[in-house]
Amino acid sequence: MRYAIHNIRQLQSRSPIFLAGFSLGGNVVLKLAGELGVSARELIAGVVAVSTPIDLAACVRQLDRRVNFIYSNRFLSRLKQRVRLKERLTPGLFPIEKLDRVKSVYQFDDQFTAFSFGFGTADNYYATQSSNQFLDSFRLTIRILRKRSHLLPDALESLPPAGLRKPPRHTEGPGPHRRRRPRSGEKEI
Repeated sequence: MRYAIHNIRQLQSRSPIFLAGFSLGGNVVLKLAGELGVSARELIAGVVAVSTPIDLAACVRQLDRRVNFIYSNRFLSRLKQRVRLKERLTPGLFPIEKLDRVKSVYQFDDQFTAFSFGFGTADNYYATQSSNQFLDSFRLTIRILRKRSHLLPDALESLPPAGLRKPPRHTEGPGPHRRRRPRSGEKEI
């Protein structure tokens, strides 16, 4: 993604680039913005993350709660479907014999995600790929949008106090200085 952004910036040096991600894609764009730190301002104008798990381990623990078993089972069954499809297209890509024994998203991540992408274990995958570790590194406008009723943990609950900034005051009148007020469920960081 970094490579693509650098190339776009070279082709369109004056156009602002905004990154947006939904769900796990939101975690990816937030992590990139955090990794870039101050240099992010040279490449991207802002980031929007929608329904984003920023602490992957906490989200998986939340999915494992009994109250979420319908969503979790559906999510896991879709993950398994994707693995079976990829296995048909590229035989030998996954240890498919383990798939039927996987009963949770954590087990799936441990047996398939971590294995496929070289993380070793699900715990290492969660620890290294969660964007919450980069929250203090953001140096551009970030918006995290989430429904209050969303079953995953509130992404903003895990923000450290130092990572929060008060939203700018709403000013009346026309012009580029006018900022809209955050909507319900939004917080600006």
